[in-house]
Amino acid sequence: MESYFQRPDGPDLLAERITREEWDSIVHDWAVNARDDQLAPVFARGGGRWHTWLVLGGRGSGKTRAGAEWIRAQVEGEPPLADRRSHRVALVGDTIAQVRSVMIEGVSGLFAVYPPKERPRLEASKNQLVWDNGSIAQLFAADDPDSLRGPQFDAAWCDELCKWRQPDYAWDTLQFALRLGRWPQCVDRATGVRVKLDSGALASVTGLALLGGANLAAVRNGDGVWEVLQFLSAVLTAPATYTLTGFLRGQAGTEHAMRSVLAAGARFALLDGALAGVDMTEDEVGLAFNWKCGPASRDIGSSHYVDVAHTFVGERLKPLSPVHVRATRSAGDLSLSWVRRTRIGGDSWDGIDVPLGETEERYEIDILDGPTVKRTLTATSPAATYTAAQQTEDFGAPQPSVSLRIFQLSATRGRGTPRDATL
Repeated sequence: MESYFQRPDGPDLLAERITREEWDSIVHDWAVNARDDQLAPVFARGGGRWHTWLVLGGRGSGKTRAGAEWIRAQVEGEPPLADRRSHRVALVGDTIAQVRSVMIEGVSGLFAVYPPKERPRLEASKNQLVWDNGSIAQLFAADDPDSLRGPQFDAAWCDELCKWRQPDYAWDTLQFALRLGRWPQCVDRATGVRVKLDSGALASVTGLALLGGANLAAVRNGDGVWEVLQFLSAVLTAPATYTLTGFLRGQAGTEHAMRSVLAAGARFALLDGALAGVDMTEDEVGLAFNWKCGPASRDIGSSHYVDVAHTFVGERLKPLSPVHVRATRSAGDLSLSWVRRTRIGGDSWDGIDVPLGETEERYEIDILDGPTVKRTLTATSPAATYTAAQQTEDFGAPQPSVSLRIFQLSATRGRGTPRDATL
């Protein structure tokens, strides 16, 4: 093939011998068209996996094409540029308009590197690019670094980093969003929270200790739900008052309780072993009880004790929300899949799968039209099919995208924490 391209009449000779489809395949074959310096390295210099690939070059050097082709390889799982398929990708430019005009719709952007029939779909209202295999790329403006707080990705492409107005802030926030793995987590290094303690003290820990479970705490949001989190740094700024930063949020399956803003006066509790669980039977969960609370050193009849009415809802007994929701299409049918989590024994990597933690495996999938539930599918494994006939019955025709909510079921607690997705 190289000999054809080395001859002046090579393209004409080649065109006489191949079909249009074969020609399109050659034109869009990056292994044929790329220069060596446009191909991402397989390994870092030390032999391990690399984290960041910096592409330096002048105008017209092929930086955009290299980035677009690398993203294509990631979402398709094409070796040697990818050793697994990326499901969630971040596309970051200085503005959303530039992401669209250069990285997606430009002459060397993501649309250009695919044959027309294989291109991903741009959902402009959602600022996302969707592939038929279920992978999604979200569009972000580096001018708005806070928009990167919360989402999580397993790959990212950044364009013209030197043009960003807040490069350090945006870059650092993106790095902590590149954390998709077996368990969903969100790391937030930009936010600082002031905490005033009734008693005790707080201390900073190393990053390794943080990942090992140190500095575990809980905060109560405005809806009365507790989010479990961890913090890296604690700086004493006033008597019994600390500024906390470096958060690892949504721990222990509490990502549904995460809020971007917590009101002043929100309750904070350090989960350091000093707290003890209440000894209750499962039958007592959900019942209203009157509790007496006070210092253990005082008699229960002491004036230091207060009466509190409280109903425990058994949050830790509910199944956790499913993760990694995916969809593929076949003849109009939408095949759904997801990964379940577990409340017990999920830390080991030795088993094929985590323990079920329930008497049986069951799921319910609500098909949504805004707040309205159009249909509820059921499943006994982490997969289900929303058929073209069902879509037509619910919406009048098969839908290009479907919003849904997935629950794992408990025999005693019913529906667990939901996972919402639009596919």
